[in-house]
Amino acid sequence: GSGLIIGYLGHRSLNKFHKQQTATLETALSLVISAIVAFAMFKRYQDTQKIMPAGLVAGLSIALALFLAYRLVNPRPVTKSKE
Repeated sequence: GSGLIIGYLGHRSLNKFHKQQTATLETALSLVISAIVAFAMFKRYQDTQKIMPAGLVAGLSIALALFLAYRLVNPRPVTKSKE
């Protein structure tokens, strides 16, 4: 479920990028979802001590959350087209 939501938010963000708009709402929602998944999977990893799948998913979710937090702090500037 969460992967589908993040995929949808990513698609909306890409559409806004092509229209030269910022996608702060989509980025923030994706950050919240990926942080929740990272927390849940890290908790599962602590319980099982198994890298597959809990540790891998936790690591990827943490990496995505860090990237999204960076994009919120440093959004890509909207540039005017040269037409």
